[in-house]
Amino acid sequence: MNEYTYIGPFRKKKGLPRMTTYGKIEMIRFLWFVIATAFLTNLALLWGSDKSFY
Repeated sequence: MNEYTYIGPFRKKKGLPRMTTYGKIEMIRFLWFVIATAFLTNLALLWGSDKSFY
């Protein structure tokens, strides 16, 4: 089966489009944001771990 479909004078490839450079940069920035948020949350939870609630 051909991966191209015939639409008029142009051939269109099936499947997902390639990610642009801007999309890659945005994905990396989002991943760094998630990592930093998890790290800061972990620090905030560990900061008061030596104190007792009672």
